[in-house]
Amino acid sequence: MCWFRLLFLPLVLGLSSIATGCTEDEPYVRSLAPVDEPPFAYELYCDERGQPVNEEAPVLLVRRPSHLEKVYADAEHGEARARELFRHIEGTFVASGLYIADEVTSPRCLALPLPGCKPDWSFVDRLLPSNGPGAQRLREVLGTAFAQRARQRGLRNALITSSVGALLAITVVKGQLKGAAAEASTEGRRMLASTEGRTLVTATSEAEVLEARLLEAEASSLESPSRTRCGATTWPTGSGATPKWPGRDLPPPPGDSCRSRPSPGRATTPCAPTSGAE
Repeated sequence: MCWFRLLFLPLVLGLSSIATGCTEDEPYVRSLAPVDEPPFAYELYCDERGQPVNEEAPVLLVRRPSHLEKVYADAEHGEARARELFRHIEGTFVASGLYIADEVTSPRCLALPLPGCKPDWSFVDRLLPSNGPGAQRLREVLGTAFAQRARQRGLRNALITSSVGALLAITVVKGQLKGAAAEASTEGRRMLASTEGRTLVTATSEAEVLEARLLEAEASSLESPSRTRCGATTWPTGSGATPKWPGRDLPPPPGDSCRSRPSPGRATTPCAPTSGAE
């Protein structure tokens, strides 16, 4: 299997196995594990002219984010070897976009809206973990090639736009998620709780906060100088001592808050008389 095929097939396998006829390569795609990133050196990937040194070199390069971005940055600054190496990788992604467009617009897919006829760009994310400008450039050339070929073959613009938008959104969404995780914002935690469900720890924390606020409010009301404080704090037991209001047993209304009954053996503070008869 040549390096072109190694880089090409993982992108194509986003389609159904019937369309691609590449089911024997699916274990290779799904078993892609993170690779180590040794100290960068061009000799790992290409010769002095920028030609790949072996079949695996370009695949390893795109799967090593810092190395890929290093090559792209050097290419942007005019390094000849970097430009040639990155040009090879760009060509592979262009060819992949053309092939995927051909499959999506094949007679089989145009006749029936089969599930396998919609590109599954998650394989691009698996193959290309970087979020930098180099990775974004490769996604863009892949999406551009796909859109141009699909449009030539009669695919509706709305479908093209949604497909390419999903591809390019991978980088944006991943960047936003990483930024939110790094900031650990309160809004992010609230969204996480709403989507994953409230836990017992969350509920307990909220209850503790509410209890603390109630205690603060109670202390503030007791210390307020504008409020009259009475000596009687509890009602004595017994039907004769318990105050009755017409219809049901209720606490005294606001105007009669001081009309309490003394507890046995406990002195009370006199209260100012209020209007009205009991």
